[in-house]
Amino acid sequence: MQTLSSDIHDPNLRPKLLGSLLLKVPADGKVNLSTVHYIGETLVRHHLLQQDAAVAASGAGSVVDAWFERLLSLLSSPKMDARWVALVLLGVSFSDVSTGRFLASYATWFNKVSSLCMAAPA
Repeated sequence: MQTLSSDIHDPNLRPKLLGSLLLKVPADGKVNLSTVHYIGETLVRHHLLQQDAAVAASGAGSVVDAWFERLLSLLSSPKMDARWVALVLLGVSFSDVSTGRFLASYATWFNKVSSLCMAAPA
């Protein structure tokens, strides 16, 4: 019989928890500061963006893909608040994501953030 603590740290639960966090970040980026803090803390505490081969093969990668797609769409938003939320969560996400996924998506993120910095008024 499994104990409760082993169930809480089950890597197979990561996609479900990440999916619930994804619902807390609406496409318009309207999220209050305490929710952003909760999301970032939960991502790091439970290593929700790290995947082992078995979990990735089970389809969990699609939730991680959806997470990064949401952040990219927020970075593209005309609303400053949405871009701020995306930048904060992107920093937390990159600190926890696997090296392979980071390297695969780094150029896209760098170009997007760089273009935002260049477009910002001086």
